[in-house]
Amino acid sequence: MLLKKLGSISNFNVHVWGSCVKPSYADQLEDLIIELKNLRRIIELENQSLLGRLTLSAEATEGKLDEVSSNLKLLTLSVESTEGKLDEIAAHLIKFAPRLTPRKE
Repeated sequence: MLLKKLGSISNFNVHVWGSCVKPSYADQLEDLIIELKNLRRIIELENQSLLGRLTLSAEATEGKLDEVSSNLKLLTLSVESTEGKLDEIAAHLIKFAPRLTPRKE
């Protein structure tokens, strides 16, 4: 908010306002406004850089999530295939179970 207000102050206004007080204050105010504007530009550049890095990180994370999702689908298919084979093996064991029981003598 302060930076927006200071951004709207022209150098002419500083000199006019500063002429009401000591002249050195007007120069100091002008220097302060220039420094604050520079600081605002630096902060804006840092924000843009940070946003770019966050975007890249989000894209990389999304890629990893897609990879994990794909691997999970393959694992699910493998488990389902194994379950079918286990059911088949169990059916064979039940079918041949009477033959596998020990004989009484």
